[in-house]
Amino acid sequence: ISLQANARYLDALAAVDDAIGATAEEVAEARAIAAEASGDAVACERAARAALAADAARRAGHVLLARALFRQERWAAAETAAREAIGMAWADPSMHFLLGTALAADRRPGEAIAAREQCLRLEPAHAPALRRRAAIHARQRGDIDAARGFMARAMAAGRAGRDPGPR
Repeated sequence: ISLQANARYLDALAAVDDAIGATAEEVAEARAIAAEASGDAVACERAARAALAADAARRAGHVLLARALFRQERWAAAETAAREAIGMAWADPSMHFLLGTALAADRRPGEAIAAREQCLRLEPAHAPALRRRAAIHARQRGDIDAARGFMARAMAAGRAGRDPGPR
């Protein structure tokens, strides 16, 4: 799908939401979700920022912004947005995982491990976090037995349908 066609699609979705009386932040969030689904992280960021400009207290805007910034590999900004979303709903394993991954990409391994550990405390069967933990044990700690254990847990979570997939 071309970026121009994607922009027309987002405009059409926003017009429908506006026509049914959605608020400005709801329209912006809908645009961000549609942009995210189409893989346009820049448009998702723009719409998430518009949603937050309309209502900075809406957690969904912070979550969408964190994911958009993460997909653009803007690690420090993604970290800030993820922390804001976590501050509004602390027990969100996916935001702790995103935070940990952004911190790891920003070369802050200690903080990254802590964030991913929090993700696993909240959701012990979070397959992506288990896979990352397995990689850390295998590559950095040389503990192959622990890595195998974490991979087995990740695979079991995937088979049970609890794998939220890549983030």
